[in-house]
Amino acid sequence: MEIDRSTHSPIGRLVAINGKHRGREFSHYAYIPSPLPSQLTLETGTWQELAHAALALGRLDGAGGQLPDPGVLTRPAIRREAVSTSALEGTYTTLPQVLQSELFQGEERPDQDVHEVLAYVRAAEAGYEWVKERPVTLNMIKALQGILMQDDPDCAPHEQGDFRQRQNFIGPRDARVEDALFVPPPAELLTESLNQWELWIHDQEIPLLIRVALGHYQFETIHPFVDGNGRIGRLIAVLLLLEEGVLTIPTLNISPYLEEHREAYQSNLRNVSATGDYDPWIRFFLVGLRVQCQRALDKTSRLVALRDDIVARLRERRIRGTAIQVAEDLIGNPILAPSDLSRRYNVTYQAAAYTLGRLVEAGIVESVNYRSNRRLFVARPVLEILNE
Repeated sequence: MEIDRSTHSPIGRLVAINGKHRGREFSHYAYIPSPLPSQLTLETGTWQELAHAALALGRLDGAGGQLPDPGVLTRPAIRREAVSTSALEGTYTTLPQVLQSELFQGEERPDQDVHEVLAYVRAAEAGYEWVKERPVTLNMIKALQGILMQDDPDCAPHEQGDFRQRQNFIGPRDARVEDALFVPPPAELLTESLNQWELWIHDQEIPLLIRVALGHYQFETIHPFVDGNGRIGRLIAVLLLLEEGVLTIPTLNISPYLEEHREAYQSNLRNVSATGDYDPWIRFFLVGLRVQCQRALDKTSRLVALRDDIVARLRERRIRGTAIQVAEDLIGNPILAPSDLSRRYNVTYQAAAYTLGRLVEAGIVESVNYRSNRRLFVARPVLEILNE
């Protein structure tokens, strides 16, 4: 940890810690952040970015609300976020791999990386439902971490769904504590910091997007879990937008921007603790929010136009029935299998296979080999847009 930079932090303090890590005794320092301020002085450019980000959020949510079934865009959005937020933690997979694995859940075990990404999907979907009824709380985020880390070999069962009872640090798994990039507060000091954080993120006197940005910094600095802090912290950002009603449909992906700017993301977070200057981090976050809203809005427009074109092409061929339903849902389900269609549309396997054959003939989907004994059907143009 950059002790020299943190020693004189105006918004936190160092405390001595000692213990044992991987069988080796250590003696080092941990950083304790001060409570977040109730008033902030920001540069003019940052206030302007706040206005731009708020406007972009409004446009995105308004566009989604005009769709007959806005939920159809939620499914790919959650999975795209899952891929990027997991990549930030060193878990790498692709959107097509995730969508393919979901088709056969219960029939075959995905590889560990896909398993972890799907665990995030389950946590996000649970959080999006819960926040419709109640605000983001410490108990909620503990439950979300429990879902995220369930069956994870690197997180003991008693550490799933609860705040940590031991010291952790940010850095390579095999590194010494003394060589860590950052050491968060000792476990015995978590409760006070977390209680203050929970109150602060709901302070209505502070603009929402400022609370989202600084709340994320403080959560990552406290680092309350043994594992899953980054993914849960980024999920909380979207949950707060949903809780406040600024976002009504979770089609926003913040993690792809943070993944693209990983070094700036991490250095901006560390610099806050070292300098006490919140402004650069807030501006970075707001820019990312605005950019991702614009990307999502553009993607939504192109997907809807593509869907309308696909449906029109099918109607020109006088193709009706289940094929039209499948086509309308392609922007949320671009990879298909007969068994999946049979379940979703309550038709026989033979009828599902026939429908897919009609879509192949019309050039809407293409048949591809999946492993040794399965075939999948892919709407390639839809998948290309979703995967951007």
